Amino acid sequence: MIGVWALFFSLVMLLCTTPFTLAYIGVASWTRIVFILLVAFFSGVVIFGALAWLVVIMNNRAVQIIQQRKAARTGSTSGGRYGS
Repeated sequence: MIGVWALFFSLVMLLCTTPFTLAYIGVASWTRIVFILLVAFFSGVVIFGALAWLVVIMNNRAVQIIQQRKAARTGSTSGGRYGS
């Protein structure tokens, strides 16, 4: 999940950055254009990878809290629902 988010959105950022860098072909050197594209890609990997990681952690924590509450409601040792 984390890898899919990181790669998909990074590729989208790279594709959105490409037309702007192509406008500078005559002005900037190829190394500068490649550097800009690499910065766009790797910044997307870091940003969206971190966001995906946060989503996974929050989702797991929410499920853990729900399971703990459910266990607390049904886990009484007093004999169950009827008190036997």
